[in-house]
Amino acid sequence: MRQHGQLLNMQIMRAIAAALVVFGHAGQEMSLMATRTGQSSPNLEFFNWAWGVDIFFVISGFIMMHTSGEHFGKPGASREFLRRRLIRIVPLYWLTTTAFVLTALIAPKILNVPPSGLWHAIASYGFIPEANANGAVRPLLALGWTLNYEMFFYVLFALGMLLPLRKGLLALCALFIALLGLGALGPWHNTQVDFWTSHLLAEFLLGVGIGLMARRGFTMNGVEALFVGALGVAGAVVMGPLWGMETEIPELARAGVPAAFLVAAAVLGPDVSRNKVTVWLAFVGDASFALYLIHPFAIRPLREVWMRVADGYLPMPLYLLAAVAGAIGVAALVHLYVERPLARTFNGLGKGAARPAKAESAGALSPA
Repeated sequence: MRQHGQLLNMQIMRAIAAALVVFGHAGQEMSLMATRTGQSSPNLEFFNWAWGVDIFFVISGFIMMHTSGEHFGKPGASREFLRRRLIRIVPLYWLTTTAFVLTALIAPKILNVPPSGLWHAIASYGFIPEANANGAVRPLLALGWTLNYEMFFYVLFALGMLLPLRKGLLALCALFIALLGLGALGPWHNTQVDFWTSHLLAEFLLGVGIGLMARRGFTMNGVEALFVGALGVAGAVVMGPLWGMETEIPELARAGVPAAFLVAAAVLGPDVSRNKVTVWLAFVGDASFALYLIHPFAIRPLREVWMRVADGYLPMPLYLLAAVAGAIGVAALVHLYVERPLARTFNGLGKGAARPAKAESAGALSPA
């Protein structure tokens, strides 16, 4: 199975997924500013920018299969998988969650949703789905809802790793199908059960399937990859808000399946050439977890400054571009000087712990 070029493709795909989420959230802030100031702003609701999260979930399933497929059934492999996943996700997420709490104490006006009490805070740090003050099942740092799914994915995948590959994947599929069936029979009016039986589980399973295809040596030529990728993008556009079809088609069909098509085209198609643009995009992809978590801390303060300094003087789309660029810049700094040092520190705490492969560092959103 090819490695370097395939992972370059995947990192670029992660950059695109993160950019979609950031662009969508910056667009929401732009609309909020327009409402407050009476200015006009472009309508960005023609596309589901949260599609980036669906792409991230499919990528997550693929990366776990890509990096850990050969370790199924090996003693200690399941424990090591969870250790590396926790090191990848927990430090930066807890740090940004704590930053949210401090923001709530120091500058609460910046926040769209205030904290919701002690239990909600405990659940947020523990990756337990819980409703916030507005009734939405979101942690303190609302973006962390995707990580609640990721942690659940990791636990299920680690259980599958206790068995040899074939039996482990069959058991994993059976477990996911059972959970999806349980969810289809709901709602169960229990926050955790309803959350952990969502159709989003299937997106992770689609990624695992793509990873298995890659392990078996399945590839696409350039024309095939272009067609499959274009089909995925077209599906997300046509079945999205543009013509109001998002209310008529199940979310898995209109978001998850197109995301799987796009990811499959990226990882099974030809390797992109290495140049300044693709290397830069790959770096953004490597920093995508930081970008996903910290971008609200960049775009919301910029919103407040923009309304005070540039109100009426600069066009709203300029804020959109500044917010996305600023978020990427801050994320790059956080990735280089916070996220990477944290990972090195926690990896060094385990005596004799192996340094995680760079391929595995691409595995999380997670987007999520």
